[in-house]
Amino acid sequence: MKKAMSMIEIIFVIVIIGTLAGVAIPKLFAGRDDAYALKLKEQHALIITNLEQYSQSMLYETGSKKFPKNIYFGNKTGVVTDSENLVFNKLAECNSSKSNAPCWTSVNNGTGENTITFHFNNKKSISFAYSQTNKSLICNNISECNKLKIGK
Repeated sequence: MKKAMSMIEIIFVIVIIGTLAGVAIPKLFAGRDDAYALKLKEQHALIITNLEQYSQSMLYETGSKKFPKNIYFGNKTGVVTDSENLVFNKLAECNSSKSNAPCWTSVNNGTGENTITFHFNNKKSISFAYSQTNKSLICNNISECNKLKIGK
């Protein structure tokens, strides 16, 4: 009667566990990237919607349909307009090391155009150009945005 496992049986079990881990681990990381891409799509659509809502409120308040001159991060987390009116308040603002990714940053040139960047992690990001005259976020990397099916 055999009471213990042989060395060959132990090696066989280790090989099976290693093979399963080799297949499963990349799938876990791909799932996280897919979740970040989905979050980007959702937040991009919400930014566009909120810009349109801002424009509609300007039409009601001032009689003309205006879009914010710049989109930027103020002291509050979220995208704010020139007069500190909150447009969208559910965006995660990046810290200096971008360790809280996925998150957003914004760089303004002060003339009604700026670049808004969604950071997947410290190394991967997608940038969009916002222009008051174009009234939309235009993807700066067309091939990457086409893969994600986002933006113009």
